[in-house]
Amino acid sequence: VSLRKTGKFLCFYPLESVSRVRDLIGRADILLGEQKYADGLLIVQEMINLVPDSPAGYSYRGFIHERMQEPAEAMQDYRKSIRLGYPPITAYYNLGVMYEQRRRYQEAFAVYQEGLELETRFDPLKERCAEMASYFRQDDQAIRLYSELAALYPGKAIYRDRLREIKGLKGAKKPAR
Repeated sequence: VSLRKTGKFLCFYPLESVSRVRDLIGRADILLGEQKYADGLLIVQEMINLVPDSPAGYSYRGFIHERMQEPAEAMQDYRKSIRLGYPPITAYYNLGVMYEQRRRYQEAFAVYQEGLELETRFDPLKERCAEMASYFRQDDQAIRLYSELAALYPGKAIYRDRLREIKGLKGAKKPAR
C-alpha cells in the first residue's frame, strides 16, 4: 500500500494504482479548470472504479455534480467522502455550503465544526464556522474563530468588525450588577 499525504490526512491507494490515480487526478484538474464537467466526471469515475474507497474520488465527484447543478448527487458524494475517512477538507466545506444554501444551518454548522476538528488551518472553513457560531449565538466560539482570522489577516477589517459586533451583543446580554 502506498501513501499520499494531504495536509494532516493520509489516503491509501493500492501500490499498483498510485501512478494511474495521479494521472487521473491531474487530468481531472485540467478538465475542471476548463469547465469540462462531463469529461471530468468520466475521469473521476474511472478513479473511483480503480480505488472504490477513495475519499478524494468522491469529493471530486461531488464537486463536479455541484457544478453540473446536481445537488442531491453532490451532497451524497461529499457525505460518502467524509464517511470513508481521511477526506479532503474541502468535502466538509462544500457540503456545509450546500446545507447553508438549503437553509439547513444546523447541519451546516455541524459539518463545519467536524471539519475544523480535523483541520484547523483551512481558513474558508474557519470563516463559515465562525459565521454559523455567531448565527447560533455561540459567542465564545465565534469570538475565538474570528480572533484567529483577524490575527492571520490583519488587513481584513471584516473580521475585526465581526468581533466588535459579537462582543457588543455578548456584553449587551449580561445582566446589570
